[in-house]
Amino acid sequence: MKSFNRGRFAWGVLFILLGVVFPTTYTPFPVPVAAWVAAGVLVVMGVVELVLSRSHKFARWEEINKTDERNQLIRQKTYAATLHWTRRLCLVGIFAAGYLSVLTGNQFWLDAVPGFFDALVLSALAQLVAWLYYRAKT
Repeated sequence: MKSFNRGRFAWGVLFILLGVVFPTTYTPFPVPVAAWVAAGVLVVMGVVELVLSRSHKFARWEEINKTDERNQLIRQKTYAATLHWTRRLCLVGIFAAGYLSVLTGNQFWLDAVPGFFDALVLSALAQLVAWLYYRAKT
C-alpha cells in the first residue's frame, strides 16, 4: 500500500489500534454502549486518515497549505488566541472555585484550583517558548 503522507498514515494506524483496544479496557466489567460508540468513532477516524494518506492530490494540497505564509500567520494568531483564552478561563475558574467554596462550604471546588493553576502556567510557558523561538528565528 502506497502512502503519500506518513504522518497521516501513522495517525490512522494509531486510531484503529486504539479503537480495537479501547473496549478491552473494561475487561472485568460489561462494556457500555458509549465505549462501543467511542471505539467505532476511533476506527472510522483511523480509516479516514488512512484514505487521506493514500491520496496524492490531498498530500500535495496539504503541503502547499502548510508552506503558505498567509496560512502560517493565521495559524500563529489562532494558537496565540487559544493560549490567551486558556489563561482567561483558568483565571475565571480559579476565582469561581474560590467563591463557590465560600458560598457552598464545599471543599470540592478548591480541589480544582491546582489543575487550573497548572493549565495557566503551562499555557503561559508555551506562549513564552513560542515567542522566544520566533524571536530568535526573525
